[in-house]
Amino acid sequence: METAEKKMDMEQFAEKIRARLERQGQFEKVSLQNVLKNNGIMRRGLLLHSGGKNMVPTIYLEPFFEAYEKGADMEKILEVYESAPCEEMNTSFLREFSTVKDRLCMKLVNRDANSELLEKVPYREFLDMAVVYYVDYYDPQVGGGTIQVYNSHMEMWGVTEEDLWAAASRNTPERKPGRIENMEDILADIFEEQDNGDNECHGSCTGVGPVTMLVITNTGRLYGATVILYSGILKQAADKADSDLFILPSSLHEVIAVPATEGKEAAGLKEMVMEVNRAQLLPEEVLSDNVYIYRRMQDRMEIA
Repeated sequence: METAEKKMDMEQFAEKIRARLERQGQFEKVSLQNVLKNNGIMRRGLLLHSGGKNMVPTIYLEPFFEAYEKGADMEKILEVYESAPCEEMNTSFLREFSTVKDRLCMKLVNRDANSELLEKVPYREFLDMAVVYYVDYYDPQVGGGTIQVYNSHMEMWGVTEEDLWAAASRNTPERKPGRIENMEDILADIFEEQDNGDNECHGSCTGVGPVTMLVITNTGRLYGATVILYSGILKQAADKADSDLFILPSSLHEVIAVPATEGKEAAGLKEMVMEVNRAQLLPEEVLSDNVYIYRRMQDRMEIA
């Protein structure tokens, strides 16, 4: 095992893997690239090029480097890369808007944290966030995934951001249906799964009392915070709680709604959101540090 003094830094680690895979010969070319992720986070990516293939898999190195720093065997890590798949995906459908528009979806991201990305992609503002667009696809060879829509796509298709919004606001609720769940019911399901006969909550933990917390997401729990853009969803949640709602952006993938009852202050909730963002989320999964309020009589959401 290498001593602490001989440990490689990230660049040395990345170059060793790149050179090893290139020598191994499975891929025509192996390159390194910094990849801009959500919230301006840069990740070190290993790109695996194969001749004639129109898809270049990218493997992010950070989790493997972290394992290496904690003592994982370098040869075991290299075995993972040597067995990496390089299937071809048919992307011809991306050439025409007519073959893309029914797959076009939207997601919410933080506007300030993604200023560099927003210079390259079509978007529209929503409070302190931005709506950006992606193509939702499934390929039998490589499975499902998303393709970010850039300004270059929009220009190639000859469409406007308004066209993208019209398609995405129609498709996203259909492809990613929204769901509203009582937190009490979610916990009850967890307790039931873990119940060994001694759990006092058995059979009596479902949310039968006043609503205290609602989880709003989509069925796939991917980019589920976008559900707050769906027509009528917040009104439905507010009617369920019989109250205006504080909306807490718990991540890109869901929001939590709590009744805006007397005595509940937005400042304390914001402090809680910020603590969760810093301590429990990956940086690229943070949506916002703000808390919002949905006023059901006006059917309007604003920063609290």
